[in-house]
Amino acid sequence: MATYYQILWLLVLIAALGLSASAFVLWTRILPLDTLLVWLENNHQELWVGAVGLFFLAIGIHLIASVLKSWDKQEVTPVMETAYGPIEVTLDTIRAQTRDMLANIDGIRKIERIAFKLGTEGMEISLQLVVEANSKVPALTEEIQTTISDKMREKIGLEVSRVKVMIEDIRPG
Repeated sequence: MATYYQILWLLVLIAALGLSASAFVLWTRILPLDTLLVWLENNHQELWVGAVGLFFLAIGIHLIASVLKSWDKQEVTPVMETAYGPIEVTLDTIRAQTRDMLANIDGIRKIERIAFKLGTEGMEISLQLVVEANSKVPALTEEIQTTISDKMREKIGLEVSRVKVMIEDIRPG
């Protein structure tokens, strides 16, 4: 939703800039009004093409700037505070560690999705998995929850408050 407001704001700025430039040209009489009106009558199609081109150029510049601005930003989560300062871990690192932990558990056929939610008591990890048909789902999900919770605390120092497991499908292995 914020992107629509940004685009709307960009359009307002472009319109204000165009009106300001027009007012400046007319007020300073750099270009006589009669000459301007004749030019607009004869070149109105080129003017519209130019306006549309400037519009898309402005949107392109805005989108490129947005991508470049957010490029280096990675979501981090605080893990612990030491005497020397805070320790933070990126969500990409937590996601990669979760994948590695799940790869070592027999019975998981495919990892569909890994999501995180930071709460007051720790990180909540939500998993959507496809498991093998010969798996005992209650035992497998308990192993997944215990492994993720214990190893995150052990390896990263991250307190996991909840591991939510959703089985998307059960397929033959």
